Amino acid sequence: MAALRRGCTLRIAATLAGTSPKVLENWLRRGRDAIEQRKRSRYTELVLEVERAQAEYQAGLLAKADDAICDKTMNDKVLRWRLGVADREFRAVRESAEPADGQGAFELVKPEDAVRSLTEKLERFLSGAAAAPAPPEPEADAQPEATPEDGPAGESSTKTEDDDDDDE
Repeated sequence: MAALRRGCTLRIAATLAGTSPKVLENWLRRGRDAIEQRKRSRYTELVLEVERAQAEYQAGLLAKADDAICDKTMNDKVLRWRLGVADREFRAVRESAEPADGQGAFELVKPEDAVRSLTEKLERFLSGAAAAPAPPEPEADAQPEATPEDGPAGESSTKTEDDDDDDE
């Protein structure tokens, strides 16, 4: 019970008490069955003591979480996580993000399959890059394109000296 009050799991507490986790689970199952039948036995006492020890630990976590509310320098992430692990009541309900294919967020792939897939993709990429035509080079004889300063068909709209003479 002391181990449970410190936050140990049932498995760890059973091992520290000198028994196996399976034996402890059987005792707790027998105690819960007896509680349902409204009988009292040493197994029902065990269930009540285990639940009390776990509740004491969780109450201590809640007290620390309350302290974290007032102390803004305290990081309460580990407290919230530990409460979620200790009791389902404190677990946040999250929406399932599984895709329709049911494989979860990641596809499980053997390492050799991953290497093969990456190698194939790399080969396709490199062969595509080698087969791609080179961009056309500008022709040396080609006339320059018209700019906004130029008039129609590339004629310059700037005045020449001859144009100035005609105005006089």
